[in-house]
Amino acid sequence: MTDMMRLAASTTTIADVIAALERDGGVIVENFLAPETLDGLRRDLLPRFETQPVGRDGFSGYRTRRLSRLFGRTRHCAEIATHPLYLPVAEHFLCRPRAVWVGGERMMVAADVRIGVTQAIQIGPGQTAQPLHRDDTAFLWRHPTGGREGRLQIICAVSDFTAENGGTLVIPGSHLWDDDRKPEMSEAIPTVMKAGSALIFRAPMRAAR
Repeated sequence: MTDMMRLAASTTTIADVIAALERDGGVIVENFLAPETLDGLRRDLLPRFETQPVGRDGFSGYRTRRLSRLFGRTRHCAEIATHPLYLPVAEHFLCRPRAVWVGGERMMVAADVRIGVTQAIQIGPGQTAQPLHRDDTAFLWRHPTGGREGRLQIICAVSDFTAENGGTLVIPGSHLWDDDRKPEMSEAIPTVMKAGSALIFRAPMRAAR
């Protein structure tokens, strides 16, 4: 595969996004952000990078600045979290009911969606890519996970993503791999997308920022 599947926000359905994530593990939704949302994110977040330190290790990036706790810094994060092409998709993958015994009663229970880490990332000139990894490694699950999902992640482009400026690397289809298959950087492709677009991806997919 030479590129991620691309969908236009104006003509895309929830089912389209789910189907792409089932097949490839990730999808680019073009023009995901409304222009006023993109402008608001830039206005609220970009000036704050000036006082942020760079990373202290190779994984976080010696030439990369990161800004966390974004809901406390801009109201526009709510528009991302509740987007009609994101929240229902997250509910599809994360809120699947399971049958459990509670005493002598067998009942169906389902998780709710919770927002975990929020982070804005500014990659500086000369920064090398992270090693390829899975973002659900913290759960120590074996892969494939048997239908369990811990995260449905989204990266919104506040500036254009290119191969040259550090667009997130992904291996489409790698969400289906077992744990014995080693990822190779030669298999990864950069997520090239215009500002305002978004990469939605499942945590088992191999990626590097």
